[in-house]
Amino acid sequence: MAAGAGRRRGGLLGRWAAAAAAGGAVTALVAGPVLAGGVLAGRSVLVSAPALAAVRPAVAHQPQRNTGPGRALAHQLLSQAAHGPALAHQPLDQAGRGWALAMYATGRDVSRGRVTLYLTSPAGSAYALHRWRRGTAWQLQAWSPDRSRAIFASPSVTGGLTSIHQMALASGATTTFTLPPFSRVIGYALPAGRSVLVAEDSGIYLYSLTGIKLARLSAVAGQGSNLGSGGAVMSRTGQEVVVPARAGLALVSRAGVLLRRLPVPDTSGACLPVRWDSAGVVVATCTPSAPSSGPQVFRVPVSGSVPVAVTAVQNFTSGQYGDIDAWTIAGATYVQAEQSCGAGFLGRVGAGGSVVPVSIPSHPESSVVDAVSGRRLLITETGCQNRNGLVQLTLPGAAERTILPYGRGAGVVGVIPYDRDGSQP
Repeated sequence: MAAGAGRRRGGLLGRWAAAAAAGGAVTALVAGPVLAGGVLAGRSVLVSAPALAAVRPAVAHQPQRNTGPGRALAHQLLSQAAHGPALAHQPLDQAGRGWALAMYATGRDVSRGRVTLYLTSPAGSAYALHRWRRGTAWQLQAWSPDRSRAIFASPSVTGGLTSIHQMALASGATTTFTLPPFSRVIGYALPAGRSVLVAEDSGIYLYSLTGIKLARLSAVAGQGSNLGSGGAVMSRTGQEVVVPARAGLALVSRAGVLLRRLPVPDTSGACLPVRWDSAGVVVATCTPSAPSSGPQVFRVPVSGSVPVAVTAVQNFTSGQYGDIDAWTIAGATYVQAEQSCGAGFLGRVGAGGSVVPVSIPSHPESSVVDAVSGRRLLITETGCQNRNGLVQLTLPGAAERTILPYGRGAGVVGVIPYDRDGSQP
């Protein structure tokens, strides 16, 4: 993942602060919720999402019910997958737009139950890359531009240093370094991913992969604890970065030298850059200067031209608590909207700027857009008791395909889309 990650990319684990003791080695797939992949006798196991839907269609349409398979079905899936591709042949080098990494927990307690890291494809398949047999405190943070590495964080619950783990995805080998307390990794720096962008409460910084501070990019305080974050959007060449400023945004060099101020009219304080919308235009969330119930989305040209509001100023009477991202799909504007309870919902902008929730076949309580590729959206859905599934939604008809289903456990606890150029989700 490149710079420009919003809170959706850190996954729901980061948002709900589910953390505990780190786990152990990769083990064999066990009976439990229907997973789309696993490891069997030292080999990778692949079960496609369409095959899962054919075996258990209720998984995609009844998320509020316990849809975990019985022992016979688990054995059937293992038998179907026994001749799947070997770990070394998993298609990491094929990953592109629409692919993602996802952590999936089979138990309610992520720190104790089995947790698997999957590689998911736009075709609805999921490949197991790594498994923590006894649970983990690691939280998925970033995916490298060369596809080969991922960053995980295990924050201290007592306010100590944050441990950062970089994993080689093909082998599972890891290296570890530390960052200051309450830090969060925004993403790998472009173009080669040889450093990382880090948000701290004192600002945004560029760090080496050994924990050495290389540059200060933004002095706006409070970034480390901002879970509704973007934080930094780096150009494809890695030479320029858009960061929060005391009034709107700022364009700075890789060394932190101010290149251009990017004020956003009718807003208050700093804005949060989320991603590239197109060449030279950044999507950002800002706090309106007028009374509002939450943030507003803008498209901000890095040339210094006047920003354009994408969403309207929301108020509490609308029942909506602001918007944090927006996309134009099939001629309509869709938004990631906030709500009073839960992780948010996918909405469509109607007349007068009103936002109408998109009707999703599985009727989740909350929906978080992890990535957008054309008309396809990768979405983390939340069911009852914070059980999470990963689906692909195609607009405008809202056709749905399950990739990682709801189960007895927490389900999906972190998703990072592949993002070589900083434009996702």
